[in-house]
Amino acid sequence: MTTTTRASTATGISKPTSEPASIDTHLAAYGLREFDDARAHRRWMRRKVGPEIADTIDQYAEAFSDHHILEAQERLYEALAQPGVFGPATSSRFGAMRASAEEVLPYLPVTGAMLDLGCGPGHLTSWYARQSPRATITGCDREPAFITMATSDATRLGIENVTYVVADVTKDIPAGPFELIVSTQSIADADAESVV
Repeated sequence: MTTTTRASTATGISKPTSEPASIDTHLAAYGLREFDDARAHRRWMRRKVGPEIADTIDQYAEAFSDHHILEAQERLYEALAQPGVFGPATSSRFGAMRASAEEVLPYLPVTGAMLDLGCGPGHLTSWYARQSPRATITGCDREPAFITMATSDATRLGIENVTYVVADVTKDIPAGPFELIVSTQSIADADAESVV
C-alpha cells in the first residue's frame, strides 16, 4: 500500500512524498522486476514469456538499437503487447522507470489535470494517478495495443482518475488545459525528425 503525504508549495503544485518502495510495489503489480545483472534478467524473461517470444523481442530490440527504428518499432511493440510479456521484457528498465517516477513526484498536481505523453502501457501514468487521487490524469500513446493494456490494467487495479487515449503526439496532443505535462521513457523511442 502506498502512503502519500502532501505539502503545499508556493507554485500551487503538490509536493507528494512517499516511501521509495511504493513505485517498486506498483511496478511489480505489472510484472516488472529489478535486476542488477542483464544475464539474470534474460534468463528470467525467457522462463516467463518462453524462448520464442524472448528471441523475437531480442531480434527487434537489436534492430531497434541498430537504428532500423521504424521497421523494428512496430513489430517490437506488437510482441511487447502480448499478454504477460511487457513486464518481464522491460524489467531491464525498472531502475529508469523508478528514477522517472521519483523525478516527476514533486511536481504532481493535487487537483486539476496532468498529461503523460507517450505513456506506453501506462505503468508510470497509473502510478501518478495513485499519487494524486484528486487530479485527473490522461495518458496518451500512438500504439493502440498499449492503450488497451493501460486501460485494462487501470480497471484491474481500481484506478479511476486516469484515462488513456490513442494519440500521436507529433500530430495531435489531447486538449488541455493541463497543470503538468510529462514525457518520460518515450523520447528515446521516438523518430528523431518528428520530435524536433
